[in-house]
Amino acid sequence: MNGADTFPIFVVSAESIIEEEQLGSKDKHWCQLNIEGTEERWLLKIPRQEPGKGEHWAEKLAAEIGGLIGVPCAEVQLARFNEIHATISKTFVETNWALVHGNEIIGGRVMGYDPQKRRRTSDHTFERIHAAILQTCSQDSCKSDLIQFGGYIVLDALIANTDRHHENWGLLRPIRETAGTVHTLAPSFDHASSLGREMRDERRELILRENRLDKYILGGGGAVYLEKYGDRPIPPIQLVQEVLQAHPDYIRPWLSKLREINTAALDKIFARMPPDWMTDAQTRFAKALVLRSVDMLSDAG
Repeated sequence: MNGADTFPIFVVSAESIIEEEQLGSKDKHWCQLNIEGTEERWLLKIPRQEPGKGEHWAEKLAAEIGGLIGVPCAEVQLARFNEIHATISKTFVETNWALVHGNEIIGGRVMGYDPQKRRRTSDHTFERIHAAILQTCSQDSCKSDLIQFGGYIVLDALIANTDRHHENWGLLRPIRETAGTVHTLAPSFDHASSLGREMRDERRELILRENRLDKYILGGGGAVYLEKYGDRPIPPIQLVQEVLQAHPDYIRPWLSKLREINTAALDKIFARMPPDWMTDAQTRFAKALVLRSVDMLSDAG
């Protein structure tokens, strides 16, 4: 554990690992951990050990930023495994429930859809996500689920998350399905590909110094496509702008909460990061990115 004002760090031992997580390209392990007196399953995510990479702090900060505007996110804590900085994410799948990923949902409804493809899946469009939720969720929850998904893509735009692929969202359903089985949208999860986590500090400094943040934000294609753009990836900010025009009810509730994200709120979150987990350049870049994204989203709304 760390100081009272910083995020706690939980030490994970090899003995706590119970199984591997097969989905995704990163090193992930399911663990059984006792945190604050409760035994739960947590997903240990070990970031790539490359200079400048920050998947661990990006994962934690993204969940905290989502919390500022009320986006339901998986609980994320900082962790240390074999002296490596990592994160753990608490399972949100309750006993007797199952998580059905987006690729399974769309693949069961769209002829020719490839549920196994993980990158540049241009068939993974917002239109298909929209239809899948409408067809799968209960009539009582469909509208709220679609509004909740709108929150996910607004969060993606805020943090420049480029990895909302078809295994990075899903629906929760009871294991024993019946004719009246209710599916509900799962919390948002897996936000490690965000906040400029992929760069060396030299590039961060250059982008900030030369005022190229807008170019960076608009230059990263996301993993949710739009039919009218075909196989061209579009930035998360542009996706929000397009969905806002077609389905304003899904986006406007989240844009109205952007006032909660300001310099003081971000300073409070970033100040809780242990001092040896982020460089000064990483901190300044991530804050600047979020604040600029807030401005761009506010202009869109």
